[in-house]
Amino acid sequence: DIIRRQRWIRELDIPSGQTTQIVVGSSEETDEEILEAAAWEYREMKLRRVYYSAFQPLPKTPFERRDRTPLEREHRLYCVDFMMRKYGIPHTEFRDILVNGNLPEGDPKIHLAKATLDGPVDVNTAEYEELLRVPGIGPRSAQRIIGLRKCKVAISSRSQLKNIGVVLRRADPFIKIEGRTQTTIREYLT
Repeated sequence: DIIRRQRWIRELDIPSGQTTQIVVGSSEETDEEILEAAAWEYREMKLRRVYYSAFQPLPKTPFERRDRTPLEREHRLYCVDFMMRKYGIPHTEFRDILVNGNLPEGDPKIHLAKATLDGPVDVNTAEYEELLRVPGIGPRSAQRIIGLRKCKVAISSRSQLKNIGVVLRRADPFIKIEGRTQTTIREYLT
């Protein structure tokens, strides 16, 4: 019934578009199933946005004895959804980081970078799609990096990256500038 109504709204072609909400954890579904459903909704129903809500049991309902879904799970789904919508990363790419069908604890973009990047990315040669997979680099800063390259300007310092919007504390382990990576004391001692 919901899908039928969504199709009807899609055919109306409302300028503001339509959204939907998924209650996470109410029926023991995996994150993979949720992401597949969201990807289908974006593709087939032309949704503008999917919202996620962590399940919370209510007294005197059939689900009152079910466990509450941690808010961290909702947050991880929002992170992946953002990367699907804004970065164009397909939901299937996140399968590489799933554990028993669910996203692992922590930042999904960091897990994705560790799983998909062969090592630190050279900011002066990496393709746009590769830059997007680096934590701390979003579409705008990736476009700025590519723009500098088109103007024959090489990035030679971390401060240049910071000035164009790269979040260095997140990006440092995944980038190299002129062949160099940022090293931590822990890495130096091991």
